[in-house]
Amino acid sequence: MVDYFLRKYKGVQEVRIRCNKNIIVLADSVEYEDKFADKFYIDRMLAFLTSNSVYAFKEEITEGFISVFGGNRAGICGRGIVRDGHIEHIKEVSSINLRFAREFKGCSDAVFEKIRHNICNVVFVSPPGCGKTTMLRDLARNLSYSGLNVCIVDERCEIAPLKERAPVFDLGPRCDIMSAVPKSKGMNMVLRTMNPDVIVVDEIGNEDDAQAVLNAVNSGVNVVASFHGATPEEFRRRFVGRDYFKCVVILGKDKRIGDIIC
Repeated sequence: MVDYFLRKYKGVQEVRIRCNKNIIVLADSVEYEDKFADKFYIDRMLAFLTSNSVYAFKEEITEGFISVFGGNRAGICGRGIVRDGHIEHIKEVSSINLRFAREFKGCSDAVFEKIRHNICNVVFVSPPGCGKTTMLRDLARNLSYSGLNVCIVDERCEIAPLKERAPVFDLGPRCDIMSAVPKSKGMNMVLRTMNPDVIVVDEIGNEDDAQAVLNAVNSGVNVVASFHGATPEEFRRRFVGRDYFKCVVILGKDKRIGDIIC
């Protein structure tokens, strides 16, 4: 079912499927309206994305997404089943947002040149959909090719998706990947066992993440991370581990795209 969109549109970024609405396709930053989607279409898409085994993806679904082939992700909305304050399942799925991972080699070159002779902690700050994960992936590649041991802690299997145990994207010769574990626990695991020079992680935010960053810093290991926000001030206001990062890179949809603050 997904192949239909990849064949019809060049440079697909997102496919938004909403019940009883026309499908909206974002391709090369241009939106297109496609076929009408009813609840039966959504159910068929959900079955396709889970290989007809929704139960096997139950844990991911309770987080509002499904990891699919090649580092792509399907976000979902529907009716939540909540018990004792915990989401047990999401039923009657009403929306699916397919997000397609893409590789842009060289997009992090300016950041890499800024830090290559004095590696430091780097954080990419931007709202959703502005390329944080793509930048993380490419900077990991640059650091790996430069001779550093890089460990990617990939909680949602988006930075470094694997196929038959090998990364789908080019991450260089010195990159190790810990997939599908909570980021703070994964960071502490690779810190103890893999002797990294740099740890790469997506979407830091809570106090556990800040403590894991501090553990890395105290061990002489640098961290490259991303954070949801619009400005460096927002990052400094909301993240308790803000002082650990010497380089803040702003990504967005305006003229500030790619601003490097070190």
